[in-house]
Amino acid sequence: MAKRNSLGKLATSVLQEFRGSLSSLEPTYTHIYVDSLASEEVILAVHSYFMPERTDATVRVSKLTDGVSFVSGGIGRTGKNAAIPDMAVIIPTPTSLYEDALTMLVSHSIPCAVVVESAVEAQQIADTLYNTGLISIVAGTTEEVLFDRLSSWIATATEKSVSFAAAYPLCRTHVVKQITAACAKENAAIGAVAFVPGSDMPLMTARQIRLALDITAAYNINMSVETIAELLGVVGAGFGYRTVARTVAGTVPGFGWALKAGMGYAGTHTTARVIHSYARKIAQKRDGIAADSTNKTSASSASTDAAAAATVDTNSQSNTVEIPTTQSLAKR
Repeated sequence: MAKRNSLGKLATSVLQEFRGSLSSLEPTYTHIYVDSLASEEVILAVHSYFMPERTDATVRVSKLTDGVSFVSGGIGRTGKNAAIPDMAVIIPTPTSLYEDALTMLVSHSIPCAVVVESAVEAQQIADTLYNTGLISIVAGTTEEVLFDRLSSWIATATEKSVSFAAAYPLCRTHVVKQITAACAKENAAIGAVAFVPGSDMPLMTARQIRLALDITAAYNINMSVETIAELLGVVGAGFGYRTVARTVAGTVPGFGWALKAGMGYAGTHTTARVIHSYARKIAQKRDGIAADSTNKTSASSASTDAAAAATVDTNSQSNTVEIPTTQSLAKR
């Protein structure tokens, strides 16, 4: 009976958290400033990276030489139709002058990544700017390395990291690692300071439920009854290792707190790995179905005229401004 009551409470907690998670994803707004003479490979790599899966993800592109200005149209940090972006990306050349742009961005507390092929190409940034912690040099000689470092930056640069992960698939793994590490540290601390037997259980469980929902949200997964049931199974398994930790801790006088802290930390990482694997499988299945549907649609529309096809494509666009190639930027 006690076990049934525990599972019932766990189910209630998941459902309550799930209701909150439905509205937890926020619109994202990224502003990219491009020097028209910058490396075409870098421009195209950034273009590929910032292709959103969600229609509430806005990407605005400007020429770096035009300076920094904020215009309405994106939904940024300050609310609906705000002009201030959540983050900025600068793609310069070795001779680009962009310290004024960085000064303006920092003055509005906007995290900024200066994206270059090699760190030596980035100009020396004044200490007064760099020491704010808002500016990062993101360098990569290959697309793979650049994507990895952009993802690492996004995971730590914004409080909206889960929303960015939902919009931009390439940063999902890094964001999940970041939120898992934070949750594991919290649970380790809870395990270490819980002096009343069992008092750590509801706190750790609540954090793991939140982590589970954040991971599925990062993969832009629409929750269903089946999904919630499977999450219940994974999070519910956490009761097992916490029970073991409490039992063993009682037999190790003086060091029980360390054991419970270690179990809280390791158990959270284990739970997160299972949920992450589960979320990836759901996303891969969903994307496979979407790709198959897209292929069928493309095949059936091949016989229609070009104008009709263009109309369909335009209507399917998200709130994204196309990132120009080097050639098109140079013509502006």
